[in-house]
Amino acid sequence: MNYGAGQFCFSVVTSTDGTPASVGNGVHVAFEAGDRPMIDAFYRPALNCDGTEDGQPGLRPEYNTNYYGVFVFDPDGNKIEAVTYSARK
Repeated sequence: MNYGAGQFCFSVVTSTDGTPASVGNGVHVAFEAGDRPMIDAFYRPALNCDGTEDGQPGLRPEYNTNYYGVFVFDPDGNKIEAVTYSARK
């Protein structure tokens, strides 16, 4: 299913430590943003809503040259990521 512009991707995988998926383990939701300022704008409100940091906004060239993202845990322990592949600053 695709809503709006862009690409929709959904995958189901095993948890990284091999145990059954549970809250905070095996649950990772990612949102693709249009540019880096959108990633930065996601970060502070996420923390202000009782999220906890799991990697500040920044480049992660080990994933992709232009991969810029941020990771937070929601209050239930689920990992939420905001990411862009845009080089626009």
